[in-house]
Amino acid sequence: MMRNGWTPRVTVVVGVIFSLVSTALSAPEPPVKLGIVVLPDPAGQIEYSTAYGLLFVRNSDNDIRIIDTTTNTQIGFRKGNDRFMDFDLTPDERYLYAAGYNGAQTGGANHVHRFDLVTRTWETGVIPNTIYRIEAMDAGRFLLQEQNQHVDMILNRFGATTVQLDRIRADYYGDFEYDHTTGRVIHGSSGSTSREIHARRIVGDTLVYEEDSGGYGSAQSGGGTYVLSTDFKYFYYGRLQVDAQNVRRNRNFFYEPIYAATSEIAFGSSRYYDVETGGELGSLGFDSTVYGLSGDGSELWAFRSDGNVLFHYQVPEPATLSFLALGGLAVLRRRRRK
Repeated sequence: MMRNGWTPRVTVVVGVIFSLVSTALSAPEPPVKLGIVVLPDPAGQIEYSTAYGLLFVRNSDNDIRIIDTTTNTQIGFRKGNDRFMDFDLTPDERYLYAAGYNGAQTGGANHVHRFDLVTRTWETGVIPNTIYRIEAMDAGRFLLQEQNQHVDMILNRFGATTVQLDRIRADYYGDFEYDHTTGRVIHGSSGSTSREIHARRIVGDTLVYEEDSGGYGSAQSGGGTYVLSTDFKYFYYGRLQVDAQNVRRNRNFFYEPIYAATSEIAFGSSRYYDVETGGELGSLGFDSTVYGLSGDGSELWAFRSDGNVLFHYQVPEPATLSFLALGGLAVLRRRRRK
């Protein structure tokens, strides 16, 4: 006997809905190819703004190409006096900051270059530090990391002559990522037998200590790549996935180092994986270590070295189907109560 107004027919429908929910949650959909862009030389780094339809590619000579994705044509080429070692978009995608490195670890002027995506113009600021890695914060501030054995995270204000606001110890070499939703900065080390992750936070114009993984500690099995997922939930240190809000808390260990990650999918050089289980989901059909994700994780660019081709993908949102299914269940429940 059915209770609470549930009929056999409704029970079948509910079963189908829960099946859809289970499928949606357990099997993220594969990326869908949208198009390609053929480059004249290899890509070393990609940044992509969906808001302005601009793609930034740092090439093998450490110059920067700017491509309008609405026409797939190059609209700019920045060849500075320095080598561009890194670049990053501000969270609102209005500005791109680029680190100009003069090749010397001490002494000599380095430059920070800032591109305005609205006016499509460049500005340059002089900086006394050895600039190597850069993280964009907003129109006026950026973080940099020096290229040295022991490195600091340095908070700066942009201008013709940049102003240092604060600095704090990171660790050996490596790279870092900035989470604008919490102000946390996460650094993964390299070049040392002790593989470590260090977390700091920006409070106003000050850098403060948060936590570390410890010397020869919880991150010892990681290293090699430094990736923050687009939802800021996980930090990937090579094959190791940790909680981005507590880097001492390990989550998964993947088959290969991770080079980019959305809230659902982690991309290695040969395969992509479920971020929650670490299980293999599929392949793009070629190997890549150069990816560019949109800020919301909905679009992906992946570089194939054979032919210097950039592939453009839409990354489906797996949760959409589950929300629809749950919504359908709620509607059925309300109808049965009438």
